[in-house]
Amino acid sequence: MARPYRLQSEDCFYHITSRGNDRKKVFLNDTDFEKFLEYILTAKGKYDFYLLAYVLMSNHYHLLIKTTKPNLSKIMHYINGSYTTYFNVKRGRTGHLFQCGDVGDGVSLMWRRGGRSQFNSLIDVDLANCYHSGMPRHRRLNIPSAINHIITRGLNRQDIFLDDCDRNDFLGRLEKNLSLTGCRCYAWVLMSNHVHLLIRTSNRPLGDLMRKVLTGYAISFNRRHGRHGYLYQNRYKSILCQEDEYLLELVRYIHLNPARAGIVKSLSKLDRYRWSGHSVLVGCRRRT
Repeated sequence: MARPYRLQSEDCFYHITSRGNDRKKVFLNDTDFEKFLEYILTAKGKYDFYLLAYVLMSNHYHLLIKTTKPNLSKIMHYINGSYTTYFNVKRGRTGHLFQCGDVGDGVSLMWRRGGRSQFNSLIDVDLANCYHSGMPRHRRLNIPSAINHIITRGLNRQDIFLDDCDRNDFLGRLEKNLSLTGCRCYAWVLMSNHVHLLIRTSNRPLGDLMRKVLTGYAISFNRRHGRHGYLYQNRYKSILCQEDEYLLELVRYIHLNPARAGIVKSLSKLDRYRWSGHSVLVGCRRRT
């Protein structure tokens, strides 16, 4: 489903809340607090709004903002995007910092001058990606019957598979949605903190498959392990492959990941490794 449209107008009061991904700290010391306030001051000069109240906690913050233009998204993209970039560079980390993108996990329109309505319910503003540069993300290239090397990694390189239940859940979703979308998988491997897939698309966009698999798995993972927020580091990578020159080499590269990482010590053990398509190709296991 499409995300709800953000209600934006001039001369409005907004209560903004934003929390750290998985409720982790977003301010670790006084320098972080001061840097965040600097970005707010810069944003005030760029976008012409009033900051009426604020509080910065260790893992979240609250702002009370009065806009003069219908530009709340631009304000919050700048503040949270700039701070995320600063925080990640300083700590040598990657990926999302805030739980629901750069705008925050809650926006409440409190009051509009000249109107009679008072709104207290939060508007869902879950965003899938950060826009640190302020530029829209590139559209994916969707070509029917094309072969794509897909890579998705855990946020800040953290594990996305904690046990065999997680791995079986992911593979079950992949198998089910390959059938539903008409795509084919030529190679796959599940590592602890990332996944490689080699997918030939059908007439349906690759995003139809990946959205069903990754979103469904993230929701299931979060519920199973009692966590919140993003699981993956930004969008999945999709590399269009030349079939004749690159295909066989790429199949080998993907399936040999466990051996290169030292998870299995020999090719004979790789033949029986459960979480790679290699065992299927050599006939030791069967998976559609």
